[in-house]
Amino acid sequence: MASSTSRPDGRVRVGVIGSGSIAQIMHLPYLKELDDRFAIGALCDVSPTTLEAAGERYGVPPHARFADYHELCASDLVDAVLVCPSGSHVPPAIAALEAGKHVLIEKPLCYRLDEAEALVEAAREARPRSGAVTLLAYMKRFDPGYQYGQRLVRPLAERGELRFVDARHIHPSNDLYTAHHLVERGRDVPAAVREEGARAHDAAIAVSIGANAPAALRRVFGGMMGSSIHDVYCLNGLLGRPEEIVASEAWDGGRCWSAIFRYPNGVRVNYAWIDVRQVREFTQELACFGGDTRVTITFPSPFLKSAPTIVRVQGMEPPPADPAPYGRPSGEPGWQDPGPAHWEQRVTASHEEAFKREWIHFHACITQGVEPLAGAEEARDDTAFVVEWARATRVG
Repeated sequence: MASSTSRPDGRVRVGVIGSGSIAQIMHLPYLKELDDRFAIGALCDVSPTTLEAAGERYGVPPHARFADYHELCASDLVDAVLVCPSGSHVPPAIAALEAGKHVLIEKPLCYRLDEAEALVEAAREARPRSGAVTLLAYMKRFDPGYQYGQRLVRPLAERGELRFVDARHIHPSNDLYTAHHLVERGRDVPAAVREEGARAHDAAIAVSIGANAPAALRRVFGGMMGSSIHDVYCLNGLLGRPEEIVASEAWDGGRCWSAIFRYPNGVRVNYAWIDVRQVREFTQELACFGGDTRVTITFPSPFLKSAPTIVRVQGMEPPPADPAPYGRPSGEPGWQDPGPAHWEQRVTASHEEAFKREWIHFHACITQGVEPLAGAEEARDDTAFVVEWARATRVG
């Protein structure tokens, strides 16, 4: 049975499959910081340079460094596996589950619905067999600012008091936000590995949106799975599952796309994802409009560690009981009732990092039986939605 209790210190030993940028910027540093809960047990990467650099930086000995994820999953060096390589994350996740390991799976999960279904089945079988936990790394759902806003918005949506959500994702090049991080990007991935990865990626896209899909739509589909997925799962957490893709279009060679979605209780979402290239001004915002309340959740770039998500809450309050100015006699004539006042509250819920909170939750799922916040079924449903969305998108 997958467990951390076999270690004298009680820590969960984590194997990391895919030791590239997101592992080096976020996951490995937080695993090291949370060393009362976790130990970095093993690393895996197809780039020898990346594997060696990450191993040396985090004290992972050569015998615990693997080029083949199957060997890491089968190893007794780890209790849990982080899955974040390039390509589909389903095969390594299933290999880990079959070996009795807990899994934390980064996005994008995959590009094929049948693969997502296979993960659901593997997770269902692994839980009673070995106790293995499956958690999707939907890190923005762990963000304290998002959770603050969710506590305000979700009840409005469930009561039918929400009308409209304006969702904007203005995305510059990631390099503008990652250049200051120390990252070893290996350039020595074997040619055969790169070619096989490209073939598998092309085949997956062909299965989902058609072998003859234009290049612009292929780009859009990749962007939806790789970036819009954050907006998809955040909107689901606020509104429930989407009911209809009313309209969707893409332009600028597949670098920009917009859509209108219908959610439960008639809520409409106006969505846009815009590639602004080299303008360093990341914006991800969900503005939620109710009858007498407006809640806006604004995320920072995920690569700015501990930058807070800001929540702005707006509403109206009753007019003053006495319209006379302060210091003047009550009821003095000549002062017209000014009417109700508009107010705005700006909330910084916390500077706690969402990626770190994600790991703390994963530890609680493993050691205390907490139900995972996002499981394989939700990821499967999100994959199905994005595939449907891409198919419904008109490329201009």
